[in-house]
Amino acid sequence: MNNDKVQHLRNEPMLRFSRFEETYKEYNFEDIAIFSKGKGISKVDIDEEGKLECIRYGELYTKYGEKINTVYSKTNVTEVVLSKRFDVISPSSGETAIDLATASCVPKDGIALGGDINIIRSKENGLYLSYYLNSNKKLDFAKLGQGNSVVHIYNSHLKKLKLKLPSFEEQSKIARSISSIDDKIELMEVKLKNLKLFKKGFVRATLEKHKLLYKKNYLGTHVCSKSKGSNPIYTEKVENLLLTNAYLNDSSKKSYVKNSNDVNTEDVLILWDGSNAGDSYTNTEGVCGSTFVKLELRSNLDNSYLVENIMNDILVIKSIREGSGIPHVPRDFLKYYKLPIPPLKRQTDFVQATSKIDMKISFTNHKLKTLKQFKKGLLQQMFV
Repeated sequence: MNNDKVQHLRNEPMLRFSRFEETYKEYNFEDIAIFSKGKGISKVDIDEEGKLECIRYGELYTKYGEKINTVYSKTNVTEVVLSKRFDVISPSSGETAIDLATASCVPKDGIALGGDINIIRSKENGLYLSYYLNSNKKLDFAKLGQGNSVVHIYNSHLKKLKLKLPSFEEQSKIARSISSIDDKIELMEVKLKNLKLFKKGFVRATLEKHKLLYKKNYLGTHVCSKSKGSNPIYTEKVENLLLTNAYLNDSSKKSYVKNSNDVNTEDVLILWDGSNAGDSYTNTEGVCGSTFVKLELRSNLDNSYLVENIMNDILVIKSIREGSGIPHVPRDFLKYYKLPIPPLKRQTDFVQATSKIDMKISFTNHKLKTLKQFKKGLLQQMFV
């Protein structure tokens, strides 16, 4: 019997608090909840000085997890649908069913809920339901999706979803336990964000401070040669790693190709197209994806780590971007862009200082990933 069938037939979770022994009960969602919809709040209705906190459906993908601690938007719209504390909300339309299968618990009364939001109001613990829908019920949730180019999940379908629930007391105990981990994750995310901002500020200040001390500004073509990634030949085997924007921002999104490796740790990759055009990466090996330009340093005296940090400075990124629609890096930018390379001693000082910050960023990122993995394991074991 496969794991999915075992999971479906189980009436108790694999991990449970010791004093709870009652068998979980199965319900149709419609038997324990009332379903409704939010009311349209458009992007132009958002006002930083607005008097009413609000949540728009698009924010459920980008800003909120199962537990909403902070509401980020405000409005002055008056004809709205207001939340009740512990409402569970989810987007009702999107690009894919699996993206739609996401739920968030509203922290308090009186928050305006925008259009394309499903609202689930229940006497069960809303935070527990939110964790449950996002973990063990996620695939069942996603199967409710209807449509192709735009996918919808309607309340009429949500009502038929079958849930296995413990007592309210046990729901609350589980929700509090996982919520405490979420609080630690949020603190760690803030710390990581602040470290990255600090590094950007440090790099900017260092570049400005020593600007007049550079021996000269080298033209980019004097420092490095440029080549563009080619279209890869994909393979299901674990062969050569394809360096894509998705992978470099999330190491779990790996693709393998038959092409020979053409990027080493001393090369700098620059994303040449899209909203993040100009972003740079180094210290990686693999095959250059078609969305990147590879810079290969001509001199061993020119440190790729330094070049990457210079290229990632926001003013540098803006200076090489062009295009009124989708931003892109012009293919001949090295011909006219002046790259400020300091003397070797200053390169060494710069690398030593920024490396210490990078070590803190790497350590914090590792702790964050460990916490998220721990939470994922708990979700799998504490729900049916």
